[in-house]
Amino acid sequence: MSDHIDKTVTSLQEKIKGLDEEIVKVKKTINQLLDLDGKPPLYTDADLQVSTTSGIGINVRRDEFYNKPLATCARTILERRQSANLGAATLDELYGALLAGGYDPENKNEGIAKRNIAITLAKNTAFNRLPNETWGMREWYGLKAPKKPKENGGVTPDADAQENPKKGGEP
Repeated sequence: MSDHIDKTVTSLQEKIKGLDEEIVKVKKTINQLLDLDGKPPLYTDADLQVSTTSGIGINVRRDEFYNKPLATCARTILERRQSANLGAATLDELYGALLAGGYDPENKNEGIAKRNIAITLAKNTAFNRLPNETWGMREWYGLKAPKKPKENGGVTPDADAQENPKKGGEP
């Protein structure tokens, strides 16, 4: 029974997300009409974002991610999604949650900012990109962090060469 309820809740959240997207479209149209009439916009950029609770499935305080490291913020978002039985998040969902929480991506170009987030997550061994283009925590899937290559390309220097660097090469 619980699985059925979870699926129903997820389905209803998707419906809410679709309605929120329609609301944002109408707000943008209103702003465009006011602009054509030489009037200031009625809705701010924040009003033109899809709701943070339905778009990403979790509640995010507006200042929660301000001046915090990206990995810390992404971990918080993903852990909350996991607790809400939403699991892995798309890059768009992560980006939306980060912005909703006051995170400054340092690049105002959305495409570049998202790419920078993806690169940062890919370099961090705590995160895992799934084949369906979503991001989760490696620990959720029983994955261990990949082993780091040893210095010197994995080659262990000869002990004798370490003690006597002139031997075997210099006259």
